[in-house]
Amino acid sequence: MGSEDARKLRVTRMIGHTEAFKTYRTLSQSHLDFVVTVCHAVPALRADLALPNPQVTNPPDHFKASANPKSFVAKIVDAYPDELARTTLITVFSYFEAYVKDALIETVEFHGGQQAIKRIAKKQSE
Repeated sequence: MGSEDARKLRVTRMIGHTEAFKTYRTLSQSHLDFVVTVCHAVPALRADLALPNPQVTNPPDHFKASANPKSFVAKIVDAYPDELARTTLITVFSYFEAYVKDALIETVEFHGGQQAIKRIAKKQSE
């Protein structure tokens, strides 16, 4: 593959030295860490659901265990891979949107702010 072919295939890269990128990367990694936690927790929950007890062995944090019978929790667990994928896609894309906005703001500020860019644009159009 020649350099021209590689150039055509190259995807626009994120500006890695910006605060916007650092924030995007931190937030995205934090969400992926959460996904790893869920992927470890759900198999343990499935094993708990297979036990003959009427309630799950360990009650949930922040929710009343009595409000979530095993049958309801089992339905949620069955749907978790799709739900996790959907929420991860939406979350990371949302972080990317914020990155683009913040990177543009940083770029404008780097070049002297909005007024400076307006002056340059006006000068070049004359």
